[in-house]
Amino acid sequence: MAAIRTVLFALAFAAMFTGNASAAQLEPECNGQESFIHRAIFSDGRLWLLSDAGLLFSIADGEDNRTDVALPEPALDLWSQDGRPAIITCKRDGCAVWTLRKWIDGQWITTAKVSTEGDRLVAVGRDGDKVTLLTQLRVIAIVGDKQTTTSLSSPLPPRPIASTYIGPTSIFLGFNAGEWGGGMGRGSAANRPTNRRGLDDRAQCVGSTMRRPPQHRM
Repeated sequence: MAAIRTVLFALAFAAMFTGNASAAQLEPECNGQESFIHRAIFSDGRLWLLSDAGLLFSIADGEDNRTDVALPEPALDLWSQDGRPAIITCKRDGCAVWTLRKWIDGQWITTAKVSTEGDRLVAVGRDGDKVTLLTQLRVIAIVGDKQTTTSLSSPLPPRPIASTYIGPTSIFLGFNAGEWGGGMGRGSAANRPTNRRGLDDRAQCVGSTMRRPPQHRM
């Protein structure tokens, strides 16, 4: 039963958090205070959980106890790549370089480094061997040791981004402004993704399919 619970738990969280949701903005570490789960994946026979404070934990399939995973620096996002966990990390204070790392043979191997140039990381997406970083000013495509940067023609609006979807050719952003409405932006990495269009109702989730809030009649 424990194994079944772990697998169901992994699948439920994977459905909620995998894909290309917005990258974490690190919360402070507070002793004795629980963190929220920002991302969860099932990879390499374990459930991997990333907290909003940049801490990483894992639970082996069939077990109930979590294991703290040591990190060189806080993690901003987590995904599965080539069947292994992969993360992007940066210093908690004075973040100047994002480091992409992959879990190989029980240790984190650096696969790429990207200068932040003072940008804020909005989302990370993976398509095959390509990892794409989206900031409020740039789209950075990473394949192996090669990086291609596309500058946005205008900065992303300073509105809460609830979710993102980075596909092979397009990037979708789901904005959430609570009672003031939301919207969705779409664009091509090659054509500088800045186009934004409003929706009749708020987009709650952007992915391979998009979900809208249920309509309730009074």
